Amino acid sequence: MDKAQAENILDINKKTYDLIAEDFSNTRGRIWPEMKALVRQYVKEGYRVFDVGCGNGRLAEVLPKVNYLGIDNSKGLIDQAKKSGRKGYFLVGDALELDKLKTDKFDAVFMFAVLNHIPSYELRQRVLQNVYEILSYGGYLVMTNWNLWRLGKGKNVWNCKIKKTKKQESKKTINLDFKDVMTLWQSGDGERSGELYYRALIKRELYKLFKRTGYKVIENYYSDGEKKAHWWNGRNIVTVGKAS
Repeated sequence: MDKAQAENILDINKKTYDLIAEDFSNTRGRIWPEMKALVRQYVKEGYRVFDVGCGNGRLAEVLPKVNYLGIDNSKGLIDQAKKSGRKGYFLVGDALELDKLKTDKFDAVFMFAVLNHIPSYELRQRVLQNVYEILSYGGYLVMTNWNLWRLGKGKNVWNCKIKKTKKQESKKTINLDFKDVMTLWQSGDGERSGELYYRALIKRELYKLFKRTGYKVIENYYSDGEKKAHWWNGRNIVTVGKAS
């Protein structure tokens, strides 16, 4: 994917999340089982925790007493996080520009359903490199991504290629390969809609990305809640890397 197309996709995603922020936040009140399990495993009291792509900040609800920072490039979602009253500090920021943050190192960085929104191999690699630079020695990057190869109904690569409708947001032609997916998010009342890009990542692709950017891969598996699963029935891919 060329640079111009990748930038166009990033702009579409950002505009869509700003547009649907309140509605989207209302669908993200429940704490995923993976969140609780991964926090128990990789966070201790007193840690510095960084939530990249924090959305409405729901991760903060399950953390012990830590120093928490959440960022998201959607101002609308950060506004929702601040309104929620959740403990921590929230600000507008981009995973591709973490080098602009003036902050100490973090003991754990979480990225829930974030990397699958980043178009192009080069940009995904840059995100992982940026996170590596802000991790303390021995710190963890804890990541989940949607498993878009899962069989059955719902969001997957088999039934969510490009949904072309009259409300399609993008004005430019987007050439997608087989692992790229554009979906159309609509509010319950049908008044608001916008496109969202996803990369249909697989375990092997994530493993290679983590290794290439210097991480020691601790875990890399398909999950269904707190249980390990297979590619055909797992909802997420859980990948954990250690900075060393």
